[in-house]
Amino acid sequence: MRKVFSLLIATLAFQFSFCQSDSPTLLTIDNHNVSKAEFLRIYKKNSNIATEEKKSIDEYLDLFINYKLKVIEAENLGYDTAKSFISEMSGYRDQLAKPYLTDTTVVDSLVKVYYNWSKYEINVSHIMVRVGTTAPPADSLKAYKKIVAIKDSIDNGIPFERIAFNNSDDPGSRANDGKLGWFSVFRMIYPFEQTAFNTPVGQIGGPVRTIYGYHVLKVNGKRLKKGPMDVSHIMVILPPHPTDEQVKAAKQKIDSAYSELQHGVDWNDVVKKYSEHHASKDKGGELGWVTNENTSEEFYENCAKLDSGKYSKPFRTRYGFHIARVNAYKPLPSFNEVKDSYTKKLSAIQDVINLSEDKTLTGIKNEYGFSYYEENAEPVLKLVDSSAYEGKWNAEKAKDMNAPVLKIGDKTYTQYDLAKYIAKHRFYKQNNSFTTNLDRNLKNFKHEAVLNYAKDQLPSKYPDYKNLLEEYHDGILLFNLTEDKVWKKAVEDSAGLQNFYDNLATKYKWKERVKLS
Repeated sequence: MRKVFSLLIATLAFQFSFCQSDSPTLLTIDNHNVSKAEFLRIYKKNSNIATEEKKSIDEYLDLFINYKLKVIEAENLGYDTAKSFISEMSGYRDQLAKPYLTDTTVVDSLVKVYYNWSKYEINVSHIMVRVGTTAPPADSLKAYKKIVAIKDSIDNGIPFERIAFNNSDDPGSRANDGKLGWFSVFRMIYPFEQTAFNTPVGQIGGPVRTIYGYHVLKVNGKRLKKGPMDVSHIMVILPPHPTDEQVKAAKQKIDSAYSELQHGVDWNDVVKKYSEHHASKDKGGELGWVTNENTSEEFYENCAKLDSGKYSKPFRTRYGFHIARVNAYKPLPSFNEVKDSYTKKLSAIQDVINLSEDKTLTGIKNEYGFSYYEENAEPVLKLVDSSAYEGKWNAEKAKDMNAPVLKIGDKTYTQYDLAKYIAKHRFYKQNNSFTTNLDRNLKNFKHEAVLNYAKDQLPSKYPDYKNLLEEYHDGILLFNLTEDKVWKKAVEDSAGLQNFYDNLATKYKWKERVKLS
């Protein structure tokens, strides 16, 4: 390891000023200049970490010099050109760049919208025309024309329920005239939920496309949402397909329970005497906190009508007869209580991710300037054939095509660049149409070009990002060098370790000591 360096100790008038854009050189190692600002930044960063042993600046300078010597030695040995290093750094680069290239305003605004919606429940019916997201354009167009015709029929007076029963491709709701019941936020797929909450009561919304197909929907009602209810109940169970005699006997039993409650018999005594729900019978019928998301709609509806401390008249669900009592209501959470969970949920929805990415890309394009030349891309796309499904399409077919396809900032991508991208990214989804795959590759090519250009500009825009990237760069090099030159050799050369110990065994001994009894 070469140790050719000079120290400009005079520059260490250690006032911690990091605002200098032209920091003086502190070290020169093998013609590599290391600035005073870099040393001070790393020293201060490590000094802020609580350790058992605080090192002085002089001590830390020695460590810093050794650190830089090893990093530069690793570069001299070509560690920074290894494929494994380049791949690892690329991964860290993408990870570190993500916060700088993520537009959070979309999610931030949606969190507020969803919180306001969460105060309500809406009752919705829908009609669906099924078509997959990977369907050929012709099939998508056919489905769209069908849903438009359905909406026109509704607008012309044909009852929504009749069309839903006869035409909807959703078997779960078709038998119920398209009714989906009551729900609040995060219960339906994002585009559907957006349309539902933005449609006034009594109006028709859509068409809207989801991953399942096209929908039109009708908002039947809207109500303020109640908080979770602490509920107890008395239950007389009915079998799945009860006879008239079984229904009559169960009804008589639940009516007897209700009569005793009306005459002042203690609730717990009535539960023990009449309830057939064994999980709650010995706990006063306690079910815990009930919402419309964890119980049946019939049960929730009857509970939601009650004031705290009151019990219901007997009512029937598909499970049997019940008398329900609401012990307490929990208030709806405040915005601050749900903000983090709503942010997490919305950030994981692919449609929201797409909106955020589109806004990010638009911002980058506006900042640096973007041009796409469709007339130059088309000749390349016409060269691509089905061999792309097997990863065998050859980009060399376009090697002499150098017209610009897109330009971002001062960087231009040519037809040949597009061809190489398509050749590298195999068409994996056989169920997609060829055109769909080709369009997706072209879209991804444009997106990656824009994002990569923005990543290249980050070091000059954000010093913190640049410094962190350099720390990862140096840290990986130091780790790889140490692994090869120290750890692997220690494992592979046990005889060498023994010789090293034998040669130095007498050097590191306790000095003369005094033993006190």
